[in-house]
Amino acid sequence: MEGGRFKSWTDGSTNSAVLGVEHVKQEDEGSYKCIISNEHGESEHEFNIYVTVEGGMDFRAMLMKRKKPQKKVVEKFEWIEEPVDRNVKQGTSDEVSFSCKLSHKGKKGKWYMRNQETQKNRTAGENGMVSQVVVFGRKINTLKLL
Repeated sequence: MEGGRFKSWTDGSTNSAVLGVEHVKQEDEGSYKCIISNEHGESEHEFNIYVTVEGGMDFRAMLMKRKKPQKKVVEKFEWIEEPVDRNVKQGTSDEVSFSCKLSHKGKKGKWYMRNQETQKNRTAGENGMVSQVVVFGRKINTLKLL
């Protein structure tokens, strides 16, 4: 590492070792080790260099100051009127209607059949807090509101 932008020297009068780095770059950030040895033995010390951006704040500090995204608040809904199961014999009815009422006005429910939102030969509507779906046709299956 000696040479180029990195230089080291020792001062026997103050018992210190110095590592100098010219034109410090982000790539210079990391762990370093200083090893001192003489006829009496050896000693080593590890240390880190953190490179800061202009203005004095390093990348870790910028991350810590970053605002955390707010947690999504999940509103709990209560049923005022629950959808009611209906038993319909195939071929006896061309239309079946389901409705429900939720505790929050202006919130729209989605009706699902076989885990897919209802479509084709079905209509879904909103009337205030009441959600309704009407199923037309001969293939009437289980519906659920999410």
